Amino acid sequence: MAADGLLPAGHDLDWLTDTSAVLVHTETYLLARDMIGWDADGYERWLTATLTHLLAAGTPPGGP
Repeated sequence: MAADGLLPAGHDLDWLTDTSAVLVHTETYLLARDMIGWDADGYERWLTATLTHLLAAGTPPGGP
């Protein structure tokens, strides 16, 4: 996305990459399923909303 100019200037690409990797990892889904009781659809809805907010923020809390 960064190479294609789809992220606004000032986004912390390393932080976005690391944070996204944790969110989409299989273990994150399994924890949500086993601890919270989410099914695949619930996890997908949460993940979509969370990644959307993450990309909109673009920088760690407190700024770069």
